[in-house]
Amino acid sequence: MQHSDAAPHGPSVPRATTVSLHLQPRMLVHEWEFLTLDAQLSYDVREPFAVTLDFPRPGGIVASWVVSRELLITGLRTRCGEGDVRIWPPHPSRGGTALRMLLRGRHSSAVLEFPADLLRTWLGETLTLVPRGREPELIDWEAEFDHLLR
Repeated sequence: MQHSDAAPHGPSVPRATTVSLHLQPRMLVHEWEFLTLDAQLSYDVREPFAVTLDFPRPGGIVASWVVSRELLITGLRTRCGEGDVRIWPPHPSRGGTALRMLLRGRHSSAVLEFPADLLRTWLGETLTLVPRGREPELIDWEAEFDHLLR
């Protein structure tokens, strides 16, 4: 896991403002066949509700998704999500160690398995930076409204 000590943004932002995790989820290719991918999860307190999921390749990022941190937290306990992102918690029938995530794009979709223990630990780090319920305190609401009105 990587941390960044970038300059804080506002008075209530902790010193470390980002936390990242490199991991290798497995993508379901066919029934019980999987392909291992490289992925990077990133959390930045300046976007306190969001987690960025990047799939890097030599030469750049192949795909990038932004998902709700709360969706990931909930997905460790129960099935959740709608539309483009759906999550299933670890289940004993699949060995009980992987969170499954369905990502749907315009032209394709993928089912990925993430190691639940690593994800749980990393999400705990994000909660240390910004506890649940404190996210709105870190949003520059005036800038958000200006952006909406443009």
